[in-house]
Amino acid sequence: MRFIKIIALLVVVSGAIHANVAYAIFSIEGFPPPDSNPRSGQPVVPAGAQSPVKSEVAVSKEAGSTRLSFRFERPVSVSVRTANSGKILVLEFNHPVELQVGQLSESAPDLISAARTDPDGSALRFALKQKVNVRTFPSNDSFILDLMPE
Repeated sequence: MRFIKIIALLVVVSGAIHANVAYAIFSIEGFPPPDSNPRSGQPVVPAGAQSPVKSEVAVSKEAGSTRLSFRFERPVSVSVRTANSGKILVLEFNHPVELQVGQLSESAPDLISAARTDPDGSALRFALKQKVNVRTFPSNDSFILDLMPE
């Protein structure tokens, strides 16, 4: 039985063996499978499996700045960071979002060359044409991002 426990540990650590094999090994030993709650045995929903929050974004321009106003169907926290020496602007969400971003580069062609969401909806990335100063105004179900050219 010790051999089965070692194999089960390797399955959990490496993830290399198919999930059904791991399930069978854990069932033999009487342990809950690795994708379940150890107390209840019920399946655990992975963070990436959350249903995406329906969202929308509007773009407006005022006095030399570009404002992106995001609206979410339920509260979402947003963090902002830059990457690649300020050429990439990243918005990271605490819940996956469903957002159409195709119009963003057309709505702000002087600042944004491209925009895309990560496949899991956890982040929105902008390729910037120039460095910008960023101001943010978070709220429960909305988020305002002001971009001002340096």
